[in-house]
Amino acid sequence: MEFKIEDGWRAINDYQKELTALDIGRQIAAVELAVLANELQSPAETLDYWMTQTLYSTRQSSWADDRKASPQTVSDRVRSAKEKLDFEEA
Repeated sequence: MEFKIEDGWRAINDYQKELTALDIGRQIAAVELAVLANELQSPAETLDYWMTQTLYSTRQSSWADDRKASPQTVSDRVRSAKEKLDFEEA
């Protein structure tokens, strides 16, 4: 599985109109998410980690409700993602 990081940068560099700050932010977030997805190699882990640990810092239980998944499933995916990323909690 490989997510195309170059496409996000190309969209920023090859724009044909004036990009707003929001447009640039979206493109950067897309690239950041692609890098994370490439590292984790799991769409579910990527999304659960992204939503609860980085971008929005949503509570895992709230995110589990939104995803229609059990809190344990989300917790397991986030833990697995942290292990893959060599995340060390303080």
